[in-house]
Amino acid sequence: DDDDDDDDDDGDGDDDDDGDDQVYVDASPSSPSSPCRCLNPNYPSTSMTPNHEQEKIQTNNDIIEYVDSAIREQHIPPNFRALVLDDPNMRTSIALVDAFPECHVVIPNAIEYDMFKNIKLPPNITLINSLIGDHLNLVAANGTNEYHVVYFDYCCTFEGSSCTKKCLNPQRDMATYFSSFNEKAAVVAATFCKSRKNKATVAQTIIDIENFVSEQTNDRFYVIDKKTRTYAKMLTCRFRLRFKDPSY
Repeated sequence: DDDDDDDDDDGDGDDDDDGDDQVYVDASPSSPSSPCRCLNPNYPSTSMTPNHEQEKIQTNNDIIEYVDSAIREQHIPPNFRALVLDDPNMRTSIALVDAFPECHVVIPNAIEYDMFKNIKLPPNITLINSLIGDHLNLVAANGTNEYHVVYFDYCCTFEGSSCTKKCLNPQRDMATYFSSFNEKAAVVAATFCKSRKNKATVAQTIIDIENFVSEQTNDRFYVIDKKTRTYAKMLTCRFRLRFKDPSY
């Protein structure tokens, strides 16, 4: 089925149409003109073309912009916890801890867990050998979902691709997060490929994602801001949410 050609078929949080270009390392992710900094330059499956590199930087900056606004408005604390579906280069995770040194990032990645070996993680990044859905089920059951920032960097279809849906189920995972989160506010982002098995247009896909988030959050949260950026074969939606409970 050629609908899956644009997917991240290995489920690593990075689309696979990357080519064999040089991996850029050791530069700050804070400037749109600078390459992403990563901790694992030898990770073989994430060599980035210059265009892909710039898009990743912009995606990280978009998330940082929302998080910074939420902190300045005192909706989330500076020492927030973040859950990031990241690959072994950890570009988004590093961008977050560089921008917000008090935060703590958790990376759930059972699929590529062994590829993180011999990487010295910063003290405010934790790797766990778990699928993101299993981890969210655990914190939901324990009542410990305290993730003010979440990046569902799936890069598969909104429904889940044929290769990843047995491990990554975007709609189920996101529903678990929204139903179990009880903090004051959140910043949530998700990246998917544009193609879908139902041949929906990109515009319809964006509407479907936004409607899904609204349905999952309507009883408990206000969606106070939302934006979507499309690029190459991908789209990234981001949301700022505010808890409706007046006690907050």
